[in-house]
Amino acid sequence: MPVNENPDELALVINLPFVPEEAVWLDWQSRPEAPAAERKTLRAVLLFIPKDAAALIEEAKKISEPEPVSFSVEDWFPNELVSKSDLTEDQKLTGERYSAHQFFREPFTEGSLIKIEGTDYFIVELRSK
Repeated sequence: MPVNENPDELALVINLPFVPEEAVWLDWQSRPEAPAAERKTLRAVLLFIPKDAAALIEEAKKISEPEPVSFSVEDWFPNELVSKSDLTEDQKLTGERYSAHQFFREPFTEGSLIKIEGTDYFIVELRSK
């Protein structure tokens, strides 16, 4: 899968409420060989400074209460998250899921934002309708 680490290019595709310190993302829309459902999905792992991370959470809480989640780390995630998952018994990370409304930009108008526990990393998964 083609991984992009350029936050400036990501800002052309989705709304970035703050400039991330680090950005790693997959735009499956650009992969014509991907299944149709995946071509309409964008996944990003973003690291924000603590002040911006707190502001993201405060804004997200205005839309909905957080929902606890657990998930597996993918091989394209930043090394810090891969190492963090290696320290857990089930090799999964935990976090809280919110609406990703702050990141929506056509065609991506649905999705979730996960704040990874113990970090200022977020996973943004956006879908088009």
